[in-house]
Amino acid sequence: MGERGISPVVGVVLLAGIVVLLIAVAAYAVVGVSENALGTAAVHSQSNYDVDIENEKNKQLTMDLRGFQDRAPDTEFVLSINDKAVRRWQGRGDDDIGIECLYPGDEVQLISANGDTTVLLEDFEVENPTECTKYNSFENKFPNAVVDGTTYQVRDEYELGLSIVPDGDSSIGKISLQNDWHYVKLVEDRTVNGLEPPVFIIVATDNVHRSNVPSDSLPDVPTGAQYDWDDAPPSGLNPGADSWVIENGKFKRGNGGTAVTEPTNDLFFVFKPGCDESTLVLTQWSGTYENDIYLGDQKVIDDTTAVSTPKEFDTPGVECPNGFSW
Repeated sequence: MGERGISPVVGVVLLAGIVVLLIAVAAYAVVGVSENALGTAAVHSQSNYDVDIENEKNKQLTMDLRGFQDRAPDTEFVLSINDKAVRRWQGRGDDDIGIECLYPGDEVQLISANGDTTVLLEDFEVENPTECTKYNSFENKFPNAVVDGTTYQVRDEYELGLSIVPDGDSSIGKISLQNDWHYVKLVEDRTVNGLEPPVFIIVATDNVHRSNVPSDSLPDVPTGAQYDWDDAPPSGLNPGADSWVIENGKFKRGNGGTAVTEPTNDLFFVFKPGCDESTLVLTQWSGTYENDIYLGDQKVIDDTTAVSTPKEFDTPGVECPNGFSW
C-alpha cells in the first residue's frame, strides 16, 4: 500500500490552530505597541501643538508654537541646536522664538522632555544663513547662536584663525586675535580700505605679556597693576574700543589719547574672510615690537615694523560653516 497524506480533517484542524496562534501573537504585539504608545502620549500629551518654522535668507529663523495648553504636568519643551540644549520652558500657551547666527546644515530640534523620557517633535535642518547682528567678536560670530537675544555656544569650530606672535617671541606662542586684549568688530554697511563688506576691523595689542602693562596712566587701573595675556582686562576697560575711526573709507587710529587707547592701539587691520582665499590689510602700526602675524599655521606677516602701511596681504581661505559663503 502506498503512503497517504494527512487526512483533510486533520489538515483543517492544524490550519485552524496555526491561524489562532498567529492571531494571538499579532494581538499581543499590537497591544504591546499600543500600550507603549499610549503611555508615551499620556506622559507628554503632545497631540495639541503645532509648529511653524520660517527660514528666510539673512533674516531670523522663527519658530512659532501654537496650542499646547493641555500638556502633561512636569513636561517641558527643549530647544536644541546641533545637539546642544539652549532653552527649556513649560508649554502653557503660544510662543514665538527668534534665532540668529545659524548656518546651512545647522540642526534645530524641538524635544519634549519628562523625567528621563524624551520625544523628538520637530527636526529642522537650516537651509539659508540667518542674520547675525548681536556679535562683535569671532567667538560670537562662529561658535555661537543667538536665541531671543541670548547667546549660546552651539558649535566648536569656525574660528577665523588669525593670531599674533608678540615681538616674534616664540616662547610666548601664538596669541589668538580672539583674546580679550584685542578688539574685533564686524562691519557690514560700508567698504573699508577697498574691501567690500562684510569685513572685520581689528585693533591688536602687542605687549600685554610685558609685566608693566597696562601703564599707570589708564583710568580705573590701580597703580602698579600688572596684567598678562591670560588675565581678563580690568573692569570698565574695553581695549581698543575708543582707539579707531573710519574716515573716507579708511580704517586708522583715532584721535583719542593714550589713556583711553592703551594698551590696545598698536596694530590696525582690515580682514576680508573668504572660503577659498582671504585678504588682510595692515593699515597702521605703532611701537617697536617686531610682531609676526599668522592665519592658521601660515605666517602672513614677518615683522610688522618692516611693513610700509597700508599694505595688503593675500591669505589662505577660512573654513566656511556648512557651505556658508561670505
